[in-house]
Amino acid sequence: LRQPLIIAYIFTGLIVGPAVLGFASSTALFETMSQIGIAFLLFLVGLNLNWRNIHEIGPVALLSGVGQVGFTSFVGFLIARSLSFGTVESILLGFALALSSTIVIVKMLSDKDDLDRLYGRISVGILLVQDLIAIIALLVISAFADGHQIGLVVATTLFKGLAALIVLWLVAKHVLPTLIRYAAQSTELLFMVALAWCFAVASALHLMGFGIEIGSLLAGISLAGTGFEREIGARVKSLRDFFLVIFFIVLGTNISPESFSVAVVPALIFSAFVL
Repeated sequence: LRQPLIIAYIFTGLIVGPAVLGFASSTALFETMSQIGIAFLLFLVGLNLNWRNIHEIGPVALLSGVGQVGFTSFVGFLIARSLSFGTVESILLGFALALSSTIVIVKMLSDKDDLDRLYGRISVGILLVQDLIAIIALLVISAFADGHQIGLVVATTLFKGLAALIVLWLVAKHVLPTLIRYAAQSTELLFMVALAWCFAVASALHLMGFGIEIGSLLAGISLAGTGFEREIGARVKSLRDFFLVIFFIVLGTNISPESFSVAVVPALIFSAFVL
């Protein structure tokens, strides 16, 4: 049908999920495998984003990302209010509409071999800005619900993020080049060191509250200037493809056909606005 394979994966998940056949019962295992696929995907994206060249797309991505989130959230809020949603529900819906799926978009760009093109790199930058805004928003919502001081929570998060970036920059500049050159004496050792670095940074950032997506991306960026990114990417790509299939199938298993009949009209209106 000349459609992206992502649609086939999601539809497969819908069929084997609890909504139809109910084959996919070990959800914990599948979700873990899908998270590994996300880590590999963003790690490979980072390998193609040399941190020395990020300043070329940084201002554009920052301005575009913040502007897009603000505009889409505001208009989405107005649409939700016109559909008789409550104020809090409208705020959340508007903000949700402003966020894109990093995994889906990056997978599409990768399939088209457009990650290295200018618009592809800017798109990834905007996605990263969206992810950072989403992290701050979730922290604000959590702090508000728990009665904590919102300013303190946001300031703490920004401090942790800045500290993580400084540490990664120092390691990428002074430690990783020597380590990778030594590991490159063996193809298998280079592969294992790269995987270990990916999961180490992703786990550390996840424990700090930033999610494995940003951690994996930063792990890849820190290796992008070592000169061995092509060798690493060639070995990791097959793993990424396998585990990403699991991710999209798991996504399909979470789809409930009954939910469409309940909210089909608002869904169509919101979809038309987003498109």
